[in-house]
Amino acid sequence: MSNTLALILTVLLLAGNAYFVACEFALTASRPSRLEPLAESNPRAAKTLAASRNLNEMLAACQLGVTLCSVALGALAEPALAALLLVPLAAVGAGAVLAHTIAFVLALL
Repeated sequence: MSNTLALILTVLLLAGNAYFVACEFALTASRPSRLEPLAESNPRAAKTLAASRNLNEMLAACQLGVTLCSVALGALAEPALAALLLVPLAAVGAGAVLAHTIAFVLALL
């Protein structure tokens, strides 16, 4: 896989991570008492109310999404970042081990 494709997928996985985190916050912040009157006329509010009634399952699904995106992010980002760092680090006399170490730390952030 090319570094460009890996970095594009990295950005998409970051967006996926943000989506699951936003869903988690939305589910925990929603109040059923405010959703109940809206659910009668709004299908989206009805779906949100149903999700909030199954909060444990929904939060588990959000956490699974965050975890899967994070694992894939680390697997894709580290080699791509290391490849980008190899040339500048080689110019100052550092080797591939340092490039992979820095890339690993950056991928975890």
